[in-house]
Amino acid sequence: MKENITKKNRATLLHPGWLIPITLIAGLTPSGPLAGAILLQCGHRKKGWVLGSILCLTGILILTAAALLSLEWYWVSIILITIHLISGIVLFFTLIGSYRKFMAKHNRPLSRLGSYREVITGAVAGAFLTGVLGAVFTIIYLLVIDRFFSTFMLVIFDDMFAIVKITILTCFLVLTGTLAGGFMGRFKPHISPGQMLPYTLALIWTHHTLFLALEITITIPGFQAMMATGAKLTPILLPFLLCGLIIGFWWAVFLLFFMVSPLTKTGKLSRALQVLFINLTAGITLSIYTGYPADMFLALGRYFERTALASQALQCYEQGLNKKPKDLIASYLQYHTAFLNHKQGNKEEAKDGFRRVVTKYTANKKLVKKSQRFLNRLNTTTAMEKRVVLPGIETRMDYIGASCAPNSLALVMRYWNINITARVIAQKVKGFSSGTSPITQAWFAKEHNLCHDFIPLAGITDIKQCLDAGLPVLVIVPQHIFAIFGYDERLGTFITFDTAVEENWVDYNQKDFIKTWKRTGAPLLLVYPREKEKLIPQNIRAKLMEADNNYLALWNYLYIKAATHSSPIPYLLLASGKTGEFFIPLVILYHDYPELRDSLRRQYNPDVVARAIKNYFWHDFDEGTHLAGQLHDKNKVKADRYFRLSMEYLIGEGQFDLVEDLVTRVKEQGPVSASILQYAGLIKIARGDFEQGLDLLSQRRVKSSLLYFSQVALKRKQNQRATRNLTGVLKNKLSKIKKPHNYFCDSKNSYKQFTLDKYGFPVIAITNNILIHKNDFGQSGKNLEENWASWIHHLPFDAPIAKALLKYYEKKKVDLNPLEDFEEYQHLENKINLIQGRIGRYDLKSFLTAD
Repeated sequence: MKENITKKNRATLLHPGWLIPITLIAGLTPSGPLAGAILLQCGHRKKGWVLGSILCLTGILILTAAALLSLEWYWVSIILITIHLISGIVLFFTLIGSYRKFMAKHNRPLSRLGSYREVITGAVAGAFLTGVLGAVFTIIYLLVIDRFFSTFMLVIFDDMFAIVKITILTCFLVLTGTLAGGFMGRFKPHISPGQMLPYTLALIWTHHTLFLALEITITIPGFQAMMATGAKLTPILLPFLLCGLIIGFWWAVFLLFFMVSPLTKTGKLSRALQVLFINLTAGITLSIYTGYPADMFLALGRYFERTALASQALQCYEQGLNKKPKDLIASYLQYHTAFLNHKQGNKEEAKDGFRRVVTKYTANKKLVKKSQRFLNRLNTTTAMEKRVVLPGIETRMDYIGASCAPNSLALVMRYWNINITARVIAQKVKGFSSGTSPITQAWFAKEHNLCHDFIPLAGITDIKQCLDAGLPVLVIVPQHIFAIFGYDERLGTFITFDTAVEENWVDYNQKDFIKTWKRTGAPLLLVYPREKEKLIPQNIRAKLMEADNNYLALWNYLYIKAATHSSPIPYLLLASGKTGEFFIPLVILYHDYPELRDSLRRQYNPDVVARAIKNYFWHDFDEGTHLAGQLHDKNKVKADRYFRLSMEYLIGEGQFDLVEDLVTRVKEQGPVSASILQYAGLIKIARGDFEQGLDLLSQRRVKSSLLYFSQVALKRKQNQRATRNLTGVLKNKLSKIKKPHNYFCDSKNSYKQFTLDKYGFPVIAITNNILIHKNDFGQSGKNLEENWASWIHHLPFDAPIAKALLKYYEKKKVDLNPLEDFEEYQHLENKINLIQGRIGRYDLKSFLTAD
């Protein structure tokens, strides 16, 4: 019995030299107990327990002090590395004597060393086994940490990121397995192939627990900092990869031998748990070495902020600032410190914090802009102090990527005590590699006994009334949806949950929000239990029934247009309602189906529709670009489709004054796209003001305006310019027609949508009618010849064009010398004969005089 105990102690006894790398990489927290264990096994029980306990507590205090020390990270790193290195060396010299005495009493024969062939065989076997098993266990590992991180740490793992992670971890494992297999072949050549499997699993354990620790202490805080500050990915990946490259290979192998040293299964299991603890402390230590404490405080603060622990979040942000972090992180931490002070009612601290962002922590220009706006409002004396926050904002939220609708819907459902996670909703409603349609979202809500109502053309007042009544709202902006849970009158913001921005919970400036919201028809979505319907304000309840059906019909149209060949006209007519005040589907019909314009004019009063258009675009609208992060950029212009279609409707209905007034009004509020300016230019031209009209049109010479440029040029006696523009019109229109003989009639006989432009004019007919009466085409003659020749080749019955082309050929023939230009002359003769034959066959007179 005594001999068995001696063998066990001898097998599990660590050489004190192991404590140097363990202390350097993981600190005194794990190496202290290991040092105590060495003394314990050498027979010094009391000294071992005391030394292990004291060193473990000392290691915790050292790491805590290093994390809280207000110095630049590199000084903290140098100090901590020095302390750990000295501590490891001191432990080695302290314990080496006891170790040698113990080993001298319990000598064991030296094992046979493997040959170089066994080393190579072990390396190949290790690489193969870790490559095959490693890929499988890496996938399992990612599935586990994805659920953990996305639930508690709020991190996205999309498909591409998962592929990259699997590739990196598997490559690291193969290299580590090669090194481990080589060592096994040298020092444990007696291992059978069957014994290689548990050794491989043990290596995967040591490797993955290390990388799990690096994920928690470096990658996740770094990712949170990147999302918060908009920094590049390189500063996050570089420390992670360097730690993996410099430490990962030998460290995992090092811990493998530590783990498999005991003879018993219980001892190996105990060492496996110790490896997990060592790697976690190693991750903390390495994160301090590489300067990540500020990132860790930022990540913790974000977590506390999302879980309604504002005081703890504020402490984390303040402590992160004390770490003297990088400029972008410092700017973020100072902004959120100020913002949380405002949220808790500390006005002076909030103003001082925002002032620091504006004057000192200026690296993040977006936060500087927000802070200046908030500072201006906080410094303004106003009676508007109201801040409404529904309790749902204090609820932890699951976070998964590319699922804004499931996230937002889950949050609102949880507010109504229906605990369905965003993951479950995404599985039901989210398209493959795409987002979620409001139709499927509404279906899911109604399946769970919730009402799901739409109010299009809503306003800021509607949102506030719903929030005052205790109803959270969902809003749709271009290609995105998010929840609004409150508002702040003093700051002029909405309190939103938005998966597309870094902070998620963020105060969204109302002026910026409504400009973006109006690009989708300003839809307000209410999701609530049927018994809560009484909470809906009376004026909003009055809008719901017809408006809800209208908006669903519009989304049906958008879905059908994209996915099927069915006619969307019935859905658009249904969406337009009875009066046409919901003008968006009406202007779509007006643009896409010109043949319906007369019937639409009879069904819907144009004055009512025009008034609805004016009310919508007159306030809080411009064509600035909406950027990710809830920013409205006035320096970048993106044409708004609904605004453009509305202008075309008003022009078609002769509402020229209103068009000019709207364009002027929107320009006063922000940028306007060139496509809108061209409408104002066309109206100027129609009224005879050529100079101003051309000036507006020339800001962007769009091809659809060439016909109208030509009309102006003709009025101003600029014949060559007019001809050039008209030829360009033909070339542009004909290039879009794959089969000219189908130009007047497609497979469904919808010929009018082919022959009319967006203003309702037959462009090719007008253009040809002007050109056939001209005699001099100048430098545009060759292009015009090609266009007309192609046209009558497919449409030989168009005798007027054939005659115009014949006239052009005959004039061109006069300018040729039959002797000097014989081949060209003959070729032209053949063309003339062909055209004359076609005119004879297809001219209207030939049909009238035929027998």
